[in-house]
Amino acid sequence: MRRLASLVAFATILGTAPIAAAGVVVVMSVGGDDSGELERMLDDAVADKHELRNSEDFNRVARKQGLGSSDPRDIGDVARALSADVVIDASLRRDDGEYVLRVKLRDRRGKVAKTMFVRMKAPRLGPAGKREVARELHDALDRMLRGGDDDRGDRDDRDDPDRSDRDDPDRDDRDDRDRDDRDRDDDDDRVSRRDDDDDPDLDDRDDRDRDDDDDRGFRRRRRPAEREIRRPAIVFEAGAMALNRTLSFSSQADLTSAPKGYKGSFVPAGRIAVELYPMAFGSPRSVAGGLGVYAVYERAFLLTTRSDQTPDVKLGTEQSHLEVGARFRYAFGNAPNLPSITLGVGYNRRAFVVDRAALAERPPLDLPDVDYRTIEPGLALRLPLGTDRLAFTVAGQGMLVQTTGPIQSVQEYGAAEVTGVAGSAIIDAAITPRVLLRLRADFTQYGFDFLGRGEMSNNRDNDPDQDVGGALDRWLGAAANLAVSY
Repeated sequence: MRRLASLVAFATILGTAPIAAAGVVVVMSVGGDDSGELERMLDDAVADKHELRNSEDFNRVARKQGLGSSDPRDIGDVARALSADVVIDASLRRDDGEYVLRVKLRDRRGKVAKTMFVRMKAPRLGPAGKREVARELHDALDRMLRGGDDDRGDRDDRDDPDRSDRDDPDRDDRDDRDRDDRDRDDDDDRVSRRDDDDDPDLDDRDDRDRDDDDDRGFRRRRRPAEREIRRPAIVFEAGAMALNRTLSFSSQADLTSAPKGYKGSFVPAGRIAVELYPMAFGSPRSVAGGLGVYAVYERAFLLTTRSDQTPDVKLGTEQSHLEVGARFRYAFGNAPNLPSITLGVGYNRRAFVVDRAALAERPPLDLPDVDYRTIEPGLALRLPLGTDRLAFTVAGQGMLVQTTGPIQSVQEYGAAEVTGVAGSAIIDAAITPRVLLRLRADFTQYGFDFLGRGEMSNNRDNDPDQDVGGALDRWLGAAANLAVSY
């Protein structure tokens, strides 16, 4: 009986314990936060326990309905359009040598139900400070979603005479001392909080500033620094690289006139690349913001080729790569240090063409030109390495070969079955939120299985039987470039 009574008591306690309510929460842009870090902190805190609607969602609906961002009625209209239960409206201001983050929790009518203040020594928080803010925000959201603040309507907490923290000044002193002890552990997280509007003058200044921001439309919500590195609208990359190519043939073991192929060394080259996601300028987190186009051009400098029979003659050589295509980018989750994937399809041209004009009166060059034209579907996975400023990307492309150029002519090696594959490994290190150092290594390979219908595959020994069965054409690239993103 004693054990049964204990179980009944435990069940009663569980039944009466408050259960955290999950809801739909909108996080508006944080006014005065140029870095966007505080907004991302609030996004992450909300997404841990609730369904998040971020500032891009808010701005999109507000623009569509012609609404502002300071009038409570407008905020309420947007909240209802997003089926939101709570709107988090925060702003950062400097006050007496400190930074003050004010976080207003508005209900679905746009009315302020609760206000939190966070005082900081710097306009950012370290891990401990972020966790503390997240805990207090979760508690406030749970109370609102359970209906604990509904009776206050559009009143701020400063209008509530029954607040327990105002009735117990000794508790305030104890809390302040406890916070001071915690603050000394981490200078970045030296914060003090008031759950109520204790500074009406600060409220007035913030309201005036928000009205000014609203008069300027939504430009405040489009600060470039708020854009995630993994969701740029445009990326332009330019710089030097090194290219290498080797071409080898498989032939009969006793063939004395077997083709020697081509063994090149790394040569200097230039690279220009651009990615453009038009809708990401306004809505980088939307599905449409992940649709884009891209182009790449690479070309070797001062490349020459020599013939075994005329080694004194330098033959100018073009080695180039052109690629254009379309991509769809998808970023997982709301945190900027989460992975993303990119699906794409491109049209590629890779050419290696030797200028043979100097050999008009000399023996011909036993090396076929190539001019590959391919359709290449691809997939890339970007993995941040602990932070959004450092990421590793691995990419692969298949090849639908359309043509290979002169190598498959009847005068050369004739028809063949051709397969190809390409891959890249990229490391992006953000020097600033706009400038990246991009290290990349590229690999491309074409395989030929000749069908025995070309002069150079069959008649190298004056015998009609096939002498050369296949070829392997391999291209390598390495680059260390700067990329500018927005």
